[in-house]
Amino acid sequence: MPEDYTQHQSVDEQWMAEQMSLQAVHPPGEVPGYRIEQLLGRGAYGQVWVGTNLNTGAKVAVKFYLHREGVDWSLLSREVKHMVRMSANRFIVQILEVGWASEPPYYVMEYLENGSLEELIRVRGRLHAQEAVGLIHDIARGLNHLHGRGILHCDLKPANILLDAEWRPRLADFGQSRTSAESTASLGTPFYMAPEQADLNAIPDAQWDVYAMGAILYCMLVGYAPHRTDELSARMNSLPGILERLALYREHLSKQPPPREHHRVPGVDKELATLVDRCLALRPEDRYANVQQVLESLERRRTRRSRLPLLLFGLIGPLLMLMVMGFFSSRGIGLAQKESTDQLTDWSLRSNAFAAALAARSLENELERLLRRLSDESRQLPFWELLDACQNTHQQGLVQLARQPGETTRPDLNSVDSFQQLQQYVDGRLKAWSDAEQREGSATHFSSLLVLDRTGTNIAAAIDEPIESSPVGKNFAYRSYFHGGDRDLDPAEIDRSIEPMRHPHITPPFASTSTGRWKLALAIPLVDPAARADQRQVRGVLALTINLGEFPFPGPSPARDAAGSPTAGSSAGPSLDRFAVLLSALPGPNQGMIVEHPYLRLASDVDASTPETRSPTIPPTLWKPLRSGGITQYVDPFASRDQGTPFQGRWIAAMEPVRVAITADPDRPESEFPVEALWVLVQERADLVTNPVQRLGERLRQEGIIALLTFLSVLLTLWVAVFRMLRANRVNAQNGGSG
Repeated sequence: MPEDYTQHQSVDEQWMAEQMSLQAVHPPGEVPGYRIEQLLGRGAYGQVWVGTNLNTGAKVAVKFYLHREGVDWSLLSREVKHMVRMSANRFIVQILEVGWASEPPYYVMEYLENGSLEELIRVRGRLHAQEAVGLIHDIARGLNHLHGRGILHCDLKPANILLDAEWRPRLADFGQSRTSAESTASLGTPFYMAPEQADLNAIPDAQWDVYAMGAILYCMLVGYAPHRTDELSARMNSLPGILERLALYREHLSKQPPPREHHRVPGVDKELATLVDRCLALRPEDRYANVQQVLESLERRRTRRSRLPLLLFGLIGPLLMLMVMGFFSSRGIGLAQKESTDQLTDWSLRSNAFAAALAARSLENELERLLRRLSDESRQLPFWELLDACQNTHQQGLVQLARQPGETTRPDLNSVDSFQQLQQYVDGRLKAWSDAEQREGSATHFSSLLVLDRTGTNIAAAIDEPIESSPVGKNFAYRSYFHGGDRDLDPAEIDRSIEPMRHPHITPPFASTSTGRWKLALAIPLVDPAARADQRQVRGVLALTINLGEFPFPGPSPARDAAGSPTAGSSAGPSLDRFAVLLSALPGPNQGMIVEHPYLRLASDVDASTPETRSPTIPPTLWKPLRSGGITQYVDPFASRDQGTPFQGRWIAAMEPVRVAITADPDRPESEFPVEALWVLVQERADLVTNPVQRLGERLRQEGIIALLTFLSVLLTLWVAVFRMLRANRVNAQNGGSG
């Protein structure tokens, strides 16, 4: 085990080390206001010297830390902090001064000239039973004071108990102490350490100090620690790691019978022996629950031995115990509620982050698959034969194409044979793709497949939904799926030709001018695969659009009737307690805008506003915390809208980007670069996560109040019975005396 947790020297080795430490002559440093005089001892981290206060002449002990790099400063800081906090108590060693900034660091504490309890036991062998009881009683009082302030010592042993001028004990060495609210393990010293404490995952408990008290009392009565053998000490010291030593220690205690030597010590009565047995019980449920109970047992023993009246203890003791139990029970319930709530919230955050990542990977795979499908289609020979035929028709002057964004051609291109054949081909391809998706079980629904020439004119369009007017013959050069920019251009402000994109492109979500729905477009530049590499030019663009509301996405969909409208009450269904939404991620005016959300499907039939008006934008200040781990106080932007009641309240949310790999040049794999197209945000209603813990805490408090009232009723009944018995005894005594 590490030196800062336990000591492994035998008694003889410790005595030899102390003698060798006395050979030092010069103190390692100076302390203002004190004269350093004599070395008391040397440890792993430094030395302890005796000094004198130059103003008062009082003796002090100065502890110097010589090996700064080897010191666990968190342990030392905890030790000093707890000693200073408790130093007003009679049974705690008092800290007089701290010099962390000095070289070497030190702290000054009161000098206790009678050394430690360990030295006393080594000199005398064992103590008289009554003297041992007096010492353990004072130790318990000091320890109970610590526990009352929420501090657990966790390394109680004779070496950490110093004796003052009146031979009364003082608790020292708080390096392994913990507060009652901490959950960090703390290892004590073998043979004074409870078996459940010998675990790196153990949570500090007041019963650890109860076990150590029993071991100290046993050692004072017998002369050595319980369960200790030289063979076990040698085996533990020979093991290389702390886990092996802890396991050996627990195994040894579990196989040994309860120690019985103290039962044969003169002066130890049955009640005192039982007290030691209960403190040393290996199972925590068989042990005293806290130091207060040990003190009560000692008090009862002393009271019965001295034949003092039990009335005062019978009246006050239960009330004090009830108050302490009530206080710690209420405090424990509150701490448990907070800890459980924090753990559940953290679990929900991690779960939502995992769900968002899973959804993002699914979308990435789907988008990359569709890009590959488009790329394969752009290389088909029949397609290029039809495209060349359309181009020849145009070059021969048989048809006039629109040249400016927003412009419409006349006559209708569908009346021209070559364009009509291309249109039929595109219609067939879109239907074939849709049929293949259904056969493969995919939920992807294609909205349209568009073919644009190099000027941006739509020369063929397969559309899988009813629209008012066909886009064929119109110029869409202003659309981002043609020029490859991060936003659509304003057709009215364009006075120059626009070049088509030169590599695959994913557009930011945009609102369809035909249907008003949010769409996503995937576009591939059309380059003749038969042309030589140095003669390849972009001949146009092949674009596939998808309605985001029909994209394969792991979000809940409200129940709809046969006409496709949301059914009554569907918005309050359990699916809205946790769901995923989509946000636009590509740079542009719509970056951060929510483009897929249950609200958009619920309100789309009654809200006549545009998609941009219906869809709010997540503030940029939330992007980073949402992506770096999530937030627990997320407010849904749709909560304040009409029909937004199901989205009100606090949410736990996490976000993950959807990154798609784009290859600029198919002949150069190294030209691949990622594009962050969308963000997936998964949100979960926080009340559903934390309410069960809150309800449990309320129920426990209610049960506690009922138990308290029941306890008080029983106690009152016992008091009435005791008073009647005492009155009857007094009456009988008076009657007997008068007779």
